[in-house]
Amino acid sequence: MSRSGFIQQTIAIIVVAALVLAYVPPVQAQAEPQAQAQAEAAAADTSMLYTTILERAVKDGKARDLRLNDCIDLALRQNLDIEINRYQPLIRNESLLAANGVYDYSVNVDGTYTNSEAPITDILRQEVLGITEFKSSSYDLNFTFNRYLPTGGTATLGFLNSRDSSNTNLYNPTYTGRMNVQFVQPLWKNRSIDSNRRTIQLADKDKAISEIDFENRVSGIIKTVEDTYWDLVNAIEQQRIQIQSAELAIIQLRDNQKRVEIGTLAPIVITQTRAEVAQSIQRVISAEASIIQAENSLKNAITSDPNDPIWDTFLIPVDKPEIPSEVASLDQAVEQAFKNRPEIRSLNLELEKDDIDIRYYNNQTKPKFDFTATLGPNGAAGPNVKVAVLDENGNPVIGPDGQPLYEDSDKFTGRLNKVYSQIFSFDYTDWSVRFNFQYIFGNDAAKAALATARLGKDLNLSTLKQTFQGVRVEVLNAIQTIEVNRKSLYSATIARQFQEEQLTGQNKRFQAGLATNFEVLQTQRDLATARAAELSSLINLKKSIVALNKSTFTLLTQNQLEVALTR
Repeated sequence: MSRSGFIQQTIAIIVVAALVLAYVPPVQAQAEPQAQAQAEAAAADTSMLYTTILERAVKDGKARDLRLNDCIDLALRQNLDIEINRYQPLIRNESLLAANGVYDYSVNVDGTYTNSEAPITDILRQEVLGITEFKSSSYDLNFTFNRYLPTGGTATLGFLNSRDSSNTNLYNPTYTGRMNVQFVQPLWKNRSIDSNRRTIQLADKDKAISEIDFENRVSGIIKTVEDTYWDLVNAIEQQRIQIQSAELAIIQLRDNQKRVEIGTLAPIVITQTRAEVAQSIQRVISAEASIIQAENSLKNAITSDPNDPIWDTFLIPVDKPEIPSEVASLDQAVEQAFKNRPEIRSLNLELEKDDIDIRYYNNQTKPKFDFTATLGPNGAAGPNVKVAVLDENGNPVIGPDGQPLYEDSDKFTGRLNKVYSQIFSFDYTDWSVRFNFQYIFGNDAAKAALATARLGKDLNLSTLKQTFQGVRVEVLNAIQTIEVNRKSLYSATIARQFQEEQLTGQNKRFQAGLATNFEVLQTQRDLATARAAELSSLINLKKSIVALNKSTFTLLTQNQLEVALTR
C-alpha cells in the first residue's frame, strides 16, 4: 500500500471510530440517566480524534521518503564513527611516508674562512724566507650529498674546494679541489634486510591493517543502518496492523448497533464492542512509541550532527523486505568469509610482520662484513703557474745556466674552473677499497630477539586457527538462523491465513447466532496477533540475511568504501 493510501485508511478508521463510538442506539436511551451519562462520557473519551506521527509529518511537509541505499549513503558521509576511524589509515600512511624518508637525499654545505698570523722566531727560516712573520688566509667551501640505498648501503658524493693565500706560497692565491665518491655496502649482516627496511616494511603492513580495520568499522555501520531501517519498517507496519484491527472492531461495532436497533442483540454488547474499539485505537497510539524509537535510532546511525535538519524530518522507509529464494551454501559462505573477514586478513598481515621480524633478527645473528670503495679525483690551480720543460723521455730540460727550464702552464693557471677541469678529466685520482669484518661472540641479544619473534608467530598462528573456527561457527549460526526464520515465516503465514478464515467463519456464526460477540472480538485480536507475528518473522528473516552478509563480509562495496574515505 502506498503512503497516501495508508494515511487515508488511518484517517478513515479514526473518523469512523469517532462517529460510531459517539453514537448511542435508541435502546440505550431507555437506560437510567446516570448510566446514560457515563456511557456518553466514555464514548466521548474514546472517540477523541488522534493524528499519527506520519499524518502530522505529511501535513506539515516534513516527511521524507528514503530508500535503504540512501540511508547508507548518508551514514557513510555523515556518521561520526566513520569520521573518527578514517583518520587512522591517514595517520598510518604518513608513518609509512616518514619511514621511507630514510631514502631522501641529504645535502650538507660547509663554509669556513680562516685567517692566521704568527711570528717566525727561527733565524735560519727568516733568512731563507726573507720574512719575520707568517701570514695566511683560506676559504673552504664543501658540498656533500648522501643517500641511503635500497640495498642497505650508502652512497656519498662530496666536493671539497679551497682557496689559500700565504706569504710563504710561490703563487697566491692557490686553488685546490677534490671530488670524493664513496660507496659502502654490507655483504652479510644488514645486506638483505636492516633496521631501516624492516621499519618500512612493518609500516606498510600497519597501513594495510588500519585500512582493514576501517573497512570493518564501515561494514558495522552499514549493518547498523540496515537493521535500524528494517526496525523502522517493522514498527510502521505493526501500527498498520493495529489500524486494520481497529477497522475490524469498528465494523463489528457498527454491525452490533444495527442488531441492537432491531432488537436481535442485547444492548450490553455495544459497551463490550465499544471497549474493544477503544482498546484497538489505544494499541494504534502505543505502536507509535516503537516508530519514534526506531526512527531516532536510524537518524542517529545516519548523522552525527545534532543540528542536522533530518532530526526535524519524519523518515518514511520506501523499500520493502525482499527475501532471496536461496542463500549461499555453508561451504560457499565459509570460503567467502575466510577470504573476506577483516580479522582473518589482519592476522595474515600480522603473520607477515612476524616473518619480517624473523628475517631481520635472523640476519642480525650474522657477522658483519662490509665493503667500502672510495674514488677521489683532485686538482690544483693558481696564477701564472710555471712547470718544468720536459724532453721526449720525460726528463727536465737544462738551460745554459745549468738550471732546469720552466714555462707557463695553461693547465694549472687559473682558478676553480681549472681545478674542476682536472677533476672531471680524472687527471689525478686517488682510490681505495676496504673490507671490514666484525664477529660478536654469543650474540645473545640478537638470538633472544629472534626467538621472541618466532614465538610471536606461533601465537598468531594459534590465534588464526581459533579465528577460523569462530568465523565458521558464526557463518553456520547465520545460515541456520536463516533457515529457522524462513520456516518461522512460513508457519506465521499459514497461521495468519487460518486466522483470517477463522474470523470469516466466526462472523458467519455470529450472524447466525451461534457465536458470541466476545468470540468474534477475540478472533479479531488473534488475527492482529497473527499478522504481527508474520511481519516480525519477515523482518527477522531479512535481518538474519543481513547478519549472514556481515559474517561473510559482503555488505561493503568498493564504491561505499571510497565514499567513506573521501567524505
